[in-house]
Amino acid sequence: MGWLQRLVVVVLLACVVGRVLWPDSVSLDGSVLFLMSLAVVIVLAPVLLEAEFPGGTRFKFREKLDEAEDAEAAVERRVIEAAPSVDLALLRPWHRQPGLIIVDDDLRSLASAQPTAAIGVIRTDLRRALIALPARLSPGRLVPLELDDALGVLEESGRLWPEQMALIRVLLDVVDQALLSGDADETDANRIIGLVDTINLSFPIGYSPNFAPNEDWEDQGLICEYEHCIEHMPLPDVPRSERLAWKSNIESSIAEGRYDDDPARKAMLARMTSEPIPEDAPEEVDRRAACPIFGHFCPGGEEHVRGCGAANEWTSEVHSRGTDSVETVEVAESGEQVPNPEGTLPTR
Repeated sequence: MGWLQRLVVVVLLACVVGRVLWPDSVSLDGSVLFLMSLAVVIVLAPVLLEAEFPGGTRFKFREKLDEAEDAEAAVERRVIEAAPSVDLALLRPWHRQPGLIIVDDDLRSLASAQPTAAIGVIRTDLRRALIALPARLSPGRLVPLELDDALGVLEESGRLWPEQMALIRVLLDVVDQALLSGDADETDANRIIGLVDTINLSFPIGYSPNFAPNEDWEDQGLICEYEHCIEHMPLPDVPRSERLAWKSNIESSIAEGRYDDDPARKAMLARMTSEPIPEDAPEEVDRRAACPIFGHFCPGGEEHVRGCGAANEWTSEVHSRGTDSVETVEVAESGEQVPNPEGTLPTR
C-alpha cells in the first residue's frame, strides 16, 4: 500500500471514530459520503486490478495488453524511421526471415484450437530464446542463468533497439498475465502472436537474433540460408601484410592528389593511414570459415562455405575479373572498417 492509500485510510478511520465519539459534532452528509466512497475506490484500486471476477477476466491483463500496444506502436515507428523505403521494408517477403522465436502455421492453428496452450508455447520459447541470446551475440559469454540477467545484458549491449527491449519486456508480462487469468481466448492468443510478429519483423535483414538456417531463403530472395543473421557474426582479422599494402597504396594516392576533389574523404583516409598498425596484428589469418560475400564468419562453418553455391559463384566472378580478393568490408577485431586498396568503403 502506497503513502496515498495509507493517508486515505487514516482519514477514513478518523471520520468513523469521530462519528462514534461525537455524533452531534461530526455529521456525514451526502457530499462527505461521496468523498468517502471515492477514497475507498482509491484504496482498493490495486486490489481491484488484481481481482478475478466471474468469467476469469483480469483487469491487470487488459492493462498490460494496452501497454503492449503502445510499445508495439513505438517499435513500428522506429522501423519506419530506420527504413530507406517503408513499402519495401515492410512488405518485401524477405522480411519474413526467422525472428526471435518461430511462429509457424502450427502455432497459429493452436491459437485457435487451444489458446492457452499456444500462449504457453510462446512463453516457453520466448524465455528460452532470450536467455540464450546474449551468448549468441557474444561468443564466449556464459549463458545467464536468469531471465532478468539476460535482459540486462541485452540492454547493456545495445544490440537491440530500446523500443524492441521495451516491447519484449511488456510482452513477457502480457504472456504471464494471460496465463494467470485462466480464460485467455483465441483473440488474446492471436493478439499476443501479433506482438511477436511485430518484434520478429522489426529486425533488419542480416540482424535477426535467430541463427538457425532459414529454410525459406530462396523464396524470400535472399543470397543464402544465413543472410538473415550474418551481420551478428564476427569478422576475421586483417593480416599485417594487407594492412601495410593498403596503407602504402592510400598514402601514394593521397600524394598524387587523387582525393583532392573530395576533402572530407581525403581527411578521413589521411587520419586512418596515420594510425599505427597494431603490434598484435596477425601475419596470417584463416578465412576458410568466412563468407566471401559478406566477410563474416559463416554460422554454418567452413564446411558450409565450401559447399555454398552463392559463395562459390561469387568467388568465381571475382576471379574472372582478375582480382585477388573480394570487395567486401574487412573489419579488425576493434570493429573499425578497413577500406579496400582503392580507398573506398565497399558495402554489401
